[in-house]
Amino acid sequence: GINFHDGPLPDCAGLNTPAWAIINGQTAHGVSWHVIEGGVDEGDLLAQRTIEIAADETAFSLNSKCYAAGMESFAEVLSQLETGLLERTAQDLSQRTYFAKDKRPAHMGLIDAAQSATDLSALVRGLDFGDYWNPLGTAKLGLTDGIYSFRRLEILPGTDVPAGEITAVETDRVTIGTATNAITLAGFSGLDGDGVDMALHACVGDVLTSPAVTEFDARDE
Repeated sequence: GINFHDGPLPDCAGLNTPAWAIINGQTAHGVSWHVIEGGVDEGDLLAQRTIEIAADETAFSLNSKCYAAGMESFAEVLSQLETGLLERTAQDLSQRTYFAKDKRPAHMGLIDAAQSATDLSALVRGLDFGDYWNPLGTAKLGLTDGIYSFRRLEILPGTDVPAGEITAVETDRVTIGTATNAITLAGFSGLDGDGVDMALHACVGDVLTSPAVTEFDARDE
């Protein structure tokens, strides 16, 4: 049999690879058609396409690009099937990376303001599946009175805000400093999915502390 994989094998074998490519700060991704043989996603390659990862890429948009590249490259696979001559290229499995089905972002997506704005943006965009099912979880902000999910992050100009300091709060927006630029978070909800007024939970001048993540890691396991 032949399989379509939404990753540039031998790199990015496994599941949810477009999301992980964004989260890990990759600038390019790809798709692969391969023969089903050996271990998971290890068979000989028949066709591949490279895909650029845009600066504002989300898991939703990159998934769409992967499916489009898959449809385009299938013509190459179909031509090989029609002639009966498969143009097989063995994978260099020493270059293989693999993302397991149960792999999740560290601490269930709880952000750490001590990181850079760029890294935090990559995490949030990698967890943005639009209105489709999200297999990895949401990005989360930890405050004194609880944990809140959010969907969007905007990087602001200026790097003079201390990491973790809250500089602005609205009903659905919280602005905080990071290791680099300040960021505004939006699209908030409680962990139960219900809407939440962040003006009741965050105050300008508060400084986020690194939350205890033991319980989150235990739930993740």
